Amino acid sequence: MKVIFLDHEGVICLSTEFGGRFKKQREAGRKLSQSVASLPVLSRFDNFNKKAIKVLNSILEETGAEIVVSSDWKRWANVEEMGEYYESQGIIKKPIDFTPNLGQCTHYAKEYPAGFPWNREMDLEQTRSIEIKQYLVDHPEIRTGDELSSVFFNPKIVNVSDKMISMKEGCLSFPLLFMNIKRPDSVRLRYQLADGTVHTNPFIGMTARIVLHEFDHMEGIVYTKRASKYESDRALRKRMILKRKVKKIG
Repeated sequence: MKVIFLDHEGVICLSTEFGGRFKKQREAGRKLSQSVASLPVLSRFDNFNKKAIKVLNSILEETGAEIVVSSDWKRWANVEEMGEYYESQGIIKKPIDFTPNLGQCTHYAKEYPAGFPWNREMDLEQTRSIEIKQYLVDHPEIRTGDELSSVFFNPKIVNVSDKMISMKEGCLSFPLLFMNIKRPDSVRLRYQLADGTVHTNPFIGMTARIVLHEFDHMEGIVYTKRASKYESDRALRKRMILKRKVKKIG
């Protein structure tokens, strides 16, 4: 079974949608003492970005993958309610499950008996990774079939397309920093799987962008280095605004 572990903020809910739920909640007549989870489902969350939904739907159609929600939005809904919200936002598949909360994760305690080496600057990223790993431990069927064929060893770029596409990119290394980055629309990659076999395959669209983004990391290049000065300055100003907004919300 193929699964997409889907976070929301910065993935399908972009900076242009942040905070929109508060207007919905006011219109729904929410009182300060009222729990968000008690509101109608459509009033609980920020909207998803329409362009991001279009990209997600194309990935779902291409891969046939199911969705497991890893976002902390899961605290405000159950799986069925989240599915209702996905449908209202135009996503073609409803989630099949949520990742466990950090308090439900036990595998990392066995791996780190002396305590997990937390890095406060990477707290969100570490929490997500622990929750996803616990889900994989609890659902071994996800590891069968394709044998995690998306794990590439010793990758080499064979060639890329001449067609360039500009799209917003973000990265967990730079929270709330979104920049328009130009990348080839397709890439041909040669790589090894865990069993040592060599494969050469083309990747197109969003998958190509992900491959190139991660390949850059291996080369010591971050996406901010591929942005123009104008784009970098614009994104940094926007990031300051988002940080203030997030701080106010939190």
